[in-house]
Amino acid sequence: MDKQDRRRIEEAEGFLELDLPQRALVALQAASTAAKGTFEWHDLTAKAYLGAEKYADAVPELFAALDLNPNAVPLLLALATCFKKTQQYARAIEATRNAERLCRRGSNADSHASVSFGLAGCFALARRKGDMLHWLERALTEDGRLRRNLLTDPDFDEYRSDADFVALLQGARSP
Repeated sequence: MDKQDRRRIEEAEGFLELDLPQRALVALQAASTAAKGTFEWHDLTAKAYLGAEKYADAVPELFAALDLNPNAVPLLLALATCFKKTQQYARAIEATRNAERLCRRGSNADSHASVSFGLAGCFALARRKGDMLHWLERALTEDGRLRRNLLTDPDFDEYRSDADFVALLQGARSP
């Protein structure tokens, strides 16, 4: 990557830090064709689209970044977020399951509980209660601190008054 492209990448990073995703996109689009083939460019472009809430536009950039770094759990989780935001719940589940498999194999093992929690959220949105409870129980067993997230995470809104969900929230799964 030449000096001018490096400057554009750094400029885009700065705009993202300032929560100015549209400005970051302008800087990234000015990069050379060679720079646009790098992991860093695809990753930053995806982050800019996510910041601008242009989830459908972020998807191809996330796939391109994953082609260059297939074991990147954060990219898979960002992809799942895009699919959730565009109500493609089966695809969100698939992306999150791939992230969970990577965590289980040891890549980002410390993220496993939060990935399991995210998978539970995908299942909740897809209205698959049994799967949601299974993954939620796994997440809470690994990290009980995630229980407090259940109170505010909008993925679980539909289940707030469900007896099984409430039992899990209180720390004891009903039979």
